[in-house]
Amino acid sequence: MPRNPDTVITLENVRISYANIFEPRESQDGGPAKYDCTILIPKNDEANRAKIKAATEAAKADALAGVWTGKAPAEYKNPPVRDGDKRDTDELGAFKNALYINAKSKDQPGIYRYIGKKADGKPDFEPIDDPTVVYSGCYCHVNVTCFPYNHEKGGKGLAWALNLLVKTQDGEAFAQKADVGRAMEGIDFDGVLADAMDDLI
Repeated sequence: MPRNPDTVITLENVRISYANIFEPRESQDGGPAKYDCTILIPKNDEANRAKIKAATEAAKADALAGVWTGKAPAEYKNPPVRDGDKRDTDELGAFKNALYINAKSKDQPGIYRYIGKKADGKPDFEPIDDPTVVYSGCYCHVNVTCFPYNHEKGGKGLAWALNLLVKTQDGEAFAQKADVGRAMEGIDFDGVLADAMDDLI
């Protein structure tokens, strides 16, 4: 079945996180390693939200005529769009007041920067192969495809394929920080300090 062009969108100037776009990430379920990233969309970004809604509706229509065999799921085990304010954790501090989608690809996505216009007036781009240039926390135009699936284990759903990224601007790099309170829970610091003082006396 040919790709429905209505399922392919470019999200404009969105922030990326958990960006595994230069090296694939091993799958937790034993499947093949894939390239992936999380795309953050502010809840007040009406333009990008409208694009996402249109792409998911188009993918649903394709699914009902195809892999869903005429019946949509009552709910998604893995929703195609998630609410950042409902995450159990936000160790990056990135998900507040945002929606997010996870996009993956078995092949490396195209990664580019805009370098001006060609002689014919069309935009020109050059590839980026430096992971310090495109990183978790920067902003990009991201081209993705919404597609349906019907898996024996995962059931029926919608997912996103990661096609390409064009960096638009720098942002504060996300660094996954450990929670010191959680990491040191149960440690007897008072006892350790008392022993150290005894050694000094």
